[in-house]
Amino acid sequence: MKVTTQTKPIEINFTDQQIVDGLKDDDLKKLKLFQRYFFDKFKGYIYKIAIQRCLSFHDSQEMATDITQQTFINAFRKIPDFDLSRELDTSKHEYLIKAWLGKIANNCFNKEYAKRKDFVYLDDLESKPEEKEYDLFESLYGEEPVEVPNMFRTKLREAIQKLTDIQRHVIEVYAGEGCLDNNRKKLSKKAMNFLCKTHDARPDNIRQIKFRALKKLKKNCF
Repeated sequence: MKVTTQTKPIEINFTDQQIVDGLKDDDLKKLKLFQRYFFDKFKGYIYKIAIQRCLSFHDSQEMATDITQQTFINAFRKIPDFDLSRELDTSKHEYLIKAWLGKIANNCFNKEYAKRKDFVYLDDLESKPEEKEYDLFESLYGEEPVEVPNMFRTKLREAIQKLTDIQRHVIEVYAGEGCLDNNRKKLSKKAMNFLCKTHDARPDNIRQIKFRALKKLKKNCF
């Protein structure tokens, strides 16, 4: 007779101070552990904030996901300057972390919004909407944004919906870095690696997907 035994994995609960200290550890193995723990604990909160800010955009879910990811990348970069130990009341630590992350998320959204609100790039095509076409958002917890698209943006949105999921994602990443215009910088190595890993493709394939997506957009817009 075959007998098997199973042991329940031990759950380790770190305090918020321990997590923050762990994010400053020089040991790479420990650092990755605490980064994962920190991300899993607060990602839902940040995504909820991000999706509320992105509701007026056609790619709100993808945009919110990108903002969430960028928020944590920036947070890990800024963590050496974040001092949680100044607050002796440990019950307030989680609130302080959320407030800190919320501010970073807000900055990430503002940068993305600034890229999108003035120009739409399609290779060498540049279209500028009328002034004051979009409301500006002053607070992270303010009113939901209201978008009033012009005719070109409406046609572009319809054209984007006709792209495949992969084409849409590739175009959004290129647009997020301002790389759709031939005269602008190339896609960063980090972004290209992200696309290649996500879609299991080589850089040449990603660039070909971008080319075909832009060709399809131009055809449907004009």
